[in-house]
Amino acid sequence: MTPQNLIARLKTLSEIAPLIFVTEDGPINAGYHVTEVKLASVQSLDCGARRSSWNEVVIQLLDGSGQDFMTAGKFTGILKKATTKLEGLDDAALKFEFSNGNKGLRILEPGNPVATENAVSLPLGNANAVCKPMVDAALTRDSASCYGSSPHAGRACC
Repeated sequence: MTPQNLIARLKTLSEIAPLIFVTEDGPINAGYHVTEVKLASVQSLDCGARRSSWNEVVIQLLDGSGQDFMTAGKFTGILKKATTKLEGLDDAALKFEFSNGNKGLRILEPGNPVATENAVSLPLGNANAVCKPMVDAALTRDSASCYGSSPHAGRACC
């Protein structure tokens, strides 16, 4: 999901409804705070010795202890403002940083927001480590892409 996708999906739901982020541990506490919207340019060398680069957006949430949840409209406004100030943010991969009690920060991936009876719920799932050459190989059915023409071609990556 990208910020642009999330904004579009949230706009179809109630702007005045509370926005409740939900992790595997349950809903994030009322009074949470968006501490930053970060745009990072990543350059990497994967285990198949291939270079790649991409942009990603990380929204950091501070666990709250307040009475009220932020509305979906207010959150959308924050994200829209960030897209006007940070060029390239619209179409970058979106992740969240959060931790219950603000200890042990985790990287989470957003699901699709859903309107419930009295709120908008946005699920946040744990991000998983992946071997990019294996993912690419599965997509292209080229199992040798991990190791090229090495003696390990066709074996599981890494």
